[in-house]
Amino acid sequence: GQTGDLETLRPIFDSLAGFSKIAALRVANIVVGFGPAATPILLQLLATSEPEVQGLTLRMLAEVGDPGAARPVSVFLRSPDKELRIAACEALARIGDAGASPPLRGALADLEWPVVAKAAQALGRLGDAGAIPQLTAQLSHREWWVRLHAGEALSRLGDAGRRELERVRDASPDR
Repeated sequence: GQTGDLETLRPIFDSLAGFSKIAALRVANIVVGFGPAATPILLQLLATSEPEVQGLTLRMLAEVGDPGAARPVSVFLRSPDKELRIAACEALARIGDAGASPPLRGALADLEWPVVAKAAQALGRLGDAGAIPQLTAQLSHREWWVRLHAGEALSRLGDAGRRELERVRDASPDR
């Protein structure tokens, strides 16, 4: 990995079958060192059927931060695996491509509250003021973690988001 030779990535990834967490962290550090040049190979890895490898790959794409990865990563918002949906939300927030906002808004309807919380957090990080109505609706979610992330997201969305938070606060019987 220190040589900077992209050709070394494929053999490194091929050895990931049954990887340990320490090995995975080491590989992630190597890949991040390649930067956006590693994105094409990482995107190929998303096609694997191993959820552990897919999850690690989503986290590496988040670290690399290449906006070109946003669309393929957003596909994982519809994965049957909850952990992959969470990893996709986190990756999209770190990648920072505003084009990820529509699928993240859709993730606010996920049946799993951790996914909803991460989608709300990601929308706040992306600065998606268009998500204010959906984020406001999450302020009454049954899980406090979702409410927290929705409120934090609204607070990041400028005056309009803060006004909406104040409106909900003033209208709520729960002080």
